[in-house]
Amino acid sequence: MHANSSVHYEEPSLKRLGITLLRKILGTLGCLLFLFSIILPFYHLAYFVSGIIEFQNSTYYWSFRVSQEVSFFEPSRAPWHTDTWFFQPSFYNPGSSLSICVLAIFVAQLLTLATGIASVFYDRRLLTLAPLALCSLAIVLMTYTNTVLAASKSVFLADYTSQVTNSTILPGYWFTYPAVALFLLSFILNIVSKKRSSTYTLTSTLTQ
Repeated sequence: MHANSSVHYEEPSLKRLGITLLRKILGTLGCLLFLFSIILPFYHLAYFVSGIIEFQNSTYYWSFRVSQEVSFFEPSRAPWHTDTWFFQPSFYNPGSSLSICVLAIFVAQLLTLATGIASVFYDRRLLTLAPLALCSLAIVLMTYTNTVLAASKSVFLADYTSQVTNSTILPGYWFTYPAVALFLLSFILNIVSKKRSSTYTLTSTLTQ
């Protein structure tokens, strides 16, 4: 009876160890890919403004930063560039739903990375579910932001006419998809590992 218990112990333990190791690897890769989605801009918008002064505005968007460059068509006017960071009041437009959305993306990104790293070190189902849910939320919010930004500059203002000339979704957005896929696989492996653990415990008890 003791020999049977030893056989039941070693094989399931090795399998659970392999599953746990694979889950940690997938979680780590998911965090790395998601880190790239934070570092890289997720959207680029360029628009042409005609009127008293004609210029081209090119803007790159992160959840925590906006980089804007303006090029004038008059040779006498030098182009200018500015970076606006999330801690600056001018980063947000008070009362704008888009400002709230961008802030929510930033918070979701930080929480995704934090819970993703924690899930690698702590074997808790909630910790493996959290980065999956938060990364999915970031994707939804980014998609909404991209849609709003694409239409926001095609307007007429007083003596000026603004028209979008280029609207591009950038790698900061696309990196979230392989990241969420890895978080999903990590969550599934966590469930499989828990089921194997509970099955082994029941089998070991019945054998004894």
